[in-house]
Amino acid sequence: MSERGPRANGPKLRLIQGGLSESTLPREWRILGDSIVECTAVIGMQLASGRWARVASLIERRRELLAQLRARSDDTQSRLCVAALEAAIVESERTVAKAAAMRVAASNANEQVR
Repeated sequence: MSERGPRANGPKLRLIQGGLSESTLPREWRILGDSIVECTAVIGMQLASGRWARVASLIERRRELLAQLRARSDDTQSRLCVAALEAAIVESERTVAKAAAMRVAASNANEQVR
């Protein structure tokens, strides 16, 4: 994930309902939304491959991006979209926390067996 925005072939935030089309969203808003979605995908890939080293920094980066998106949301519809992203991020972070706890428990069990 680049600092300038998501990769051209990476995941994208899509509007599936509402009065705004992707072309009418401000460019900065689309870039931030796409970056949040891409960051989430990278977190998932890191977890799936067992590489936990970057997960905490990616979660923090995603929170920063969400805060920037929230600050740019000046109408009801964009605030609703941000609220939906926030809910998804909370769920994602709960899942990461559960996976981390399971990893620690498995590591502790392996240490006790040795």
